[in-house]
Amino acid sequence: MSESVSRVIDSVPPFKDNGYGGVMGAQDEGFTLQSKQITQPGAAPLVVDLAAEGFKVMADTAYTVVVDGETAARVTVDQSTITETGFNVLGGAITEIIHVQICGRIAGQKA
Repeated sequence: MSESVSRVIDSVPPFKDNGYGGVMGAQDEGFTLQSKQITQPGAAPLVVDLAAEGFKVMADTAYTVVVDGETAARVTVDQSTITETGFNVLGGAITEIIHVQICGRIAGQKA
């Protein structure tokens, strides 16, 4: 752990008291990190509808999505399909567990 992160953790009593091992910060107010595992129900592509999967809808298309499959060698986001309401994941197999992390501004958050 870097020295600066260690100092932040040690100086915030709830972090220290609860044993939090790290701190994550966003580049600006209104940014959020969403994370979830999705089981791919059929053949690729996996069409991810954010609201249907329990994610918050994004404010715009300027967000980052990182995906990783538990068994597939290469699982990627089709960048051309990113919208405020979802995106497509390529490369997963049927019943593949896809780990999804989304970082960006949720609809309604301050810009």
